[in-house]
Amino acid sequence: MKMYHIETIAPLESEKATGVGIGLYTGMLSALEKQKPGMTLDDLEGHCVLFVDKGASWKLASAQFWSGPVKSEFTNKTVQVFVMKEKDLQEFQGPKGAVLYAKVCQGQLWINADRSALEEQAQKSEVSAVSEDAKAALQWLETGRVGLSSGCLCAHLFPELRAHHKLSEEAGQVHHPWDGADFERCVRFLEAVPGAKGRLQEAKDLGAVWSRLVDSWGELEELLKSDKKACSDKIRVLVRPSGPKM
Repeated sequence: MKMYHIETIAPLESEKATGVGIGLYTGMLSALEKQKPGMTLDDLEGHCVLFVDKGASWKLASAQFWSGPVKSEFTNKTVQVFVMKEKDLQEFQGPKGAVLYAKVCQGQLWINADRSALEEQAQKSEVSAVSEDAKAALQWLETGRVGLSSGCLCAHLFPELRAHHKLSEEAGQVHHPWDGADFERCVRFLEAVPGAKGRLQEAKDLGAVWSRLVDSWGELEELLKSDKKACSDKIRVLVRPSGPKM
């Protein structure tokens, strides 16, 4: 459980978060105990707690574990407390009715009025703490040729990147190559991310079509080099609902 004490919910206010006083912490636990009898600290695992002095309320559409006013047991100061899951995007009603979004990633609290900007901001924070391959995949998303099938492959191998604007619109959708051009974009993705090709077998989890494509990957790569039309013809056979006739 991580805790953040900020003066007011406002865009990019994360760098002003301070430590939480013991009085507020114990006050929060007392309030939670009254609202959720039998709750233990284990129930807060994977959550973060925002202590906000003023200027914020949950939006009705925003799911949260708990929120409410809390009074410090030492100073009698009352603050608004929001308990939310880490990595979940939450909506706040900020000052003057502005809608703001908050998310916690890699121990940092991010707040922004632009939801897309917040998602990418948090995603880049996550990637900075993970593998070099994920960083390479993010670089490919920023500068490479991203198609539906290559994007699907990237999102499957690197789910931490699914919030990227080039992947988010197709989140949860499965797309496979239909021809040599689609396949080439997948190949270029694997070339751009050194460790991805060694994980290509994981793409079989995307379904029967991807499984057949993976099994024929080497052959398709050779055809792509020598005869792109033949590569496209082979792919069209593999992606038929019934698959190739044996």
